[in-house]
Amino acid sequence: MASNSITTTYEEPTMVQERPLLVLIGFYYFLQFARIIADYVFSAGLLGEIAVGIIFGGPLAGILPHEWEETWLTVGYLGLVLIVFSGGLDFDAQVFLRSIPIAFIAAFWGVLLPIAFSFAILWKAFGYPILHAFTAGCALSSTSLGTTFFVLQSQTKKGLNVQATRVGTLLTAIALSDDVIALVLLTVVQSLGGGSNSTLGWIVGKPIVASVALSIVSPIVVYAFRPIYRRFLEVPISRYGGYRGATTVGFLVLCAYLAISFYIHTTMLLGAFLAGMTLAVWPSDREGVINYKHIFEEIFDPLLKRYFASLFFASIGYSIPFLDLFTAKRFWQGLVYSVFMFIGKLLVGIWIPIRDLVTKERFKVDEESDKYKTKIHSSKPNKDSWIAGLILGSAMLARGEIGVLILQVSLTTSQSNAGSDNAISVMDNETYLIGIWAVAWNTIIGPVAFGLMVKYFGQRVIDSHWGDTARLRIERQESIYAAPTFNTEATITQETKVKGTGTQDKSDV
Repeated sequence: MASNSITTTYEEPTMVQERPLLVLIGFYYFLQFARIIADYVFSAGLLGEIAVGIIFGGPLAGILPHEWEETWLTVGYLGLVLIVFSGGLDFDAQVFLRSIPIAFIAAFWGVLLPIAFSFAILWKAFGYPILHAFTAGCALSSTSLGTTFFVLQSQTKKGLNVQATRVGTLLTAIALSDDVIALVLLTVVQSLGGGSNSTLGWIVGKPIVASVALSIVSPIVVYAFRPIYRRFLEVPISRYGGYRGATTVGFLVLCAYLAISFYIHTTMLLGAFLAGMTLAVWPSDREGVINYKHIFEEIFDPLLKRYFASLFFASIGYSIPFLDLFTAKRFWQGLVYSVFMFIGKLLVGIWIPIRDLVTKERFKVDEESDKYKTKIHSSKPNKDSWIAGLILGSAMLARGEIGVLILQVSLTTSQSNAGSDNAISVMDNETYLIGIWAVAWNTIIGPVAFGLMVKYFGQRVIDSHWGDTARLRIERQESIYAAPTFNTEATITQETKVKGTGTQDKSDV
């Protein structure tokens, strides 16, 4: 009896036709080469990867088969999930709790300004429909989480750990909040464009309630479970499971959060971030205990940087309709709109000097010893406050994947429901392309501006009161507790340091 199952015939790939092996090799090589060049020239390697995506993808040369683009879009999204997950591993909850008011004020400011500027430019100045202006504003109110975390981590690798400062923690919270709000607005736009009969209150309220509930319930459950983990699971996982056991636990926690986020109708990026934060909180500081952050940095971070993240940024490149952008009208309108979208996000940083203007704060510094010194900084904003604000604002500029997603979904919704009685046009092709121009310009300029700001002023911010104690606490922990490693010689050397046995070398034991 013949089988009805469908199988894939295994065949040797060809060099230039159908499944071109040469194209695959060239694509990966140029991704790495372009990243190195762009990182050296612009301090933003992701720009090179986006450029390679534009050139190899459908927007320009069409070298990549369409099936590959779809596959790598999924693989690239996995890279985005891992980037956000690693951001959760680095997140400092204690510093964030002290900055909640300014974080939420700045987050709403970063959403409202782009929408307000969209009404002023697209509707009043250019004459596009008001709902189209609103939709474009929703897309440009987002912040590219993947780009933000990637640039932060790239600067950390260069010795400037801005991510561990108060500015870095504040940036993470604001960017995550902006994306959640933008995706909530996307559901509203989809419902309007699709002619949904649901009430507007429930359309808006459902994703908001889901996101807030997950953000509140998750930390409560995590901290409640932490004593159980440390007492019953921590030592067995570290002793018997090793890095394989820790990897399995991390995989299960990440998958659980992604599934929960998906089924309660909030963004999976929020779930990825909370999963990373969970694994950062659970382990204790005891000797010999597995640290999930170090496991990720040693095993998965090289794969993420060289492959998954590269494919993610390349997928942004071939999602941009490059050739359609170049008409005189689209170019100048897109450029004007981009400038106002640039200003709208850059002004998010104004809340840092405003906060210093209206508050006085005690903070602790630890320079060489374990003792803290207490100082009081002036309530008048100084240069450090303005520099910290510029760093925060420049990091918010890139729109990237979320902006493109909202624009494309809105356009598709309008086109597919054009004949429906209840449907409303939420986006047309001209507004879409102007929005793409704004996303492209800000995603190009943002990482460059942020990289240059950190390069020249990052250390100054780290040493200021906006650097705070997050960096010092991390440095102190790393000097006391050895990071788990899979090299026997390194392990013995680190254990010698932890136990305080002096500078005795392994060869002398």
